[in-house]
Amino acid sequence: MNFKFNEDEQKVIDLIHEFGVNEVALLAAEIDEQERFPEENRKRLAELGMMGICYPKEYGGGGHSYLAYIAVIEELAKHCSTTSVMLSDHHSLGSFPISEFGTEEQK
Repeated sequence: MNFKFNEDEQKVIDLIHEFGVNEVALLAAEIDEQERFPEENRKRLAELGMMGICYPKEYGGGGHSYLAYIAVIEELAKHCSTTSVMLSDHHSLGSFPISEFGTEEQK
């Protein structure tokens, strides 16, 4: 298995690193103190195209590898575990069953 990221995947990981440092980390303590899911981070992740990073482009996803998705989740977790879990739940609990078992219309 190839554990190296291609150029596009590395750009996505770098983008998430910058987002984590410049936006997510600034709110992390507040998010923990208030025990809330950061809707502002979810909206921003959607704007950045991260809500379907490892799903096929023909269905609106990013078309990246599952390894790139894992790297994005890991990078987010460095800055805010809640934001990281929020994105991973969206992918694994919400999108994965539709991607794997949904009809063409659902996808």
